[in-house]
Amino acid sequence: MPAGGLSRTGVFSGNMGYSVAGTATLQQVGADISLVLESNFMASNGPQLGVFLATSASGSLNSQNSIKLANLTSNTGMQTYPVPSGVGLTDYNFVVIYCIPFNVRFGTAPLN
Repeated sequence: MPAGGLSRTGVFSGNMGYSVAGTATLQQVGADISLVLESNFMASNGPQLGVFLATSASGSLNSQNSIKLANLTSNTGMQTYPVPSGVGLTDYNFVVIYCIPFNVRFGTAPLN
């Protein structure tokens, strides 16, 4: 947990034969929240993979049940994504790696 902040952590599992593994940490320091995919993160290759926060563990993602943070910058290793202001630490319960063109969840990490 970051000094002076709060965090929620989850471990990825793959979906539909895709491999996603590693730890995701949603951390808040002051008013700023960010998502950190830890150094043990890895994901299968795919076209236009996005990093999302979602309210449910399954199904398609839309503006009512998720928020896109960014396109995945790397299939391996540590990376950090800022969470838009107005989104709270407990607003979403899952981190999702999502293939946007094919509407497929590659992997999901439930946040504690």
